[in-house]
Amino acid sequence: MWSPIFTQAIYYGVVLILAIFIVSFMQKGFFWKFIRVKLSFGSRILVEKRSIPNYTYRVGFTEGGFLKFKDKKEGRSFVNRIALPEGKNVFYKSMGCWRVDIDPDKNCLLEPSLVGIQSYDPQRFDELMAAAIEAKEPSKEKIILISLVILGILVGVSLYFLYNNSKVLEQIMGICGKCAECKSAAAAVPTPANI
Repeated sequence: MWSPIFTQAIYYGVVLILAIFIVSFMQKGFFWKFIRVKLSFGSRILVEKRSIPNYTYRVGFTEGGFLKFKDKKEGRSFVNRIALPEGKNVFYKSMGCWRVDIDPDKNCLLEPSLVGIQSYDPQRFDELMAAAIEAKEPSKEKIILISLVILGILVGVSLYFLYNNSKVLEQIMGICGKCAECKSAAAAVPTPANI
């Protein structure tokens, strides 16, 4: 009924699956990403994120002058894009597949000598655009309040200058407006009503 060959094949299969699981666990996900890049025959690139505590690996590809790969930040998944510099070779072949190193803090590519290459950062640009689009507009009540405060300040400043200029005019003309001589001098000044 059950052949010893099938039993032995199942045992070898279980041991092989456990071995692959242990290797994948010890390499923190590198194994499956490496196999995926290796089986793509050059259409995919192994992206190595070099951060201080540890290295993480992603599978990426080039499209339209950008290196694109899926990434996670603060629990959400997104497609990260980094511009490829012209005239600089950032790709190198290692273990039979193409690789590239990036600095996740600066979101820039690294040369094989691990020197950073600064370029246009579309991720930061996208974040700024999203922040500008999602920015709240001030409410109408707030706009009216700000307008009234500015209007009150302008009225106060104009009244202050008007008061100071009337004192200056009185001093220039020698008119105080209290004595009879000043009142007759003020009446002698031509006004639109007297003309």
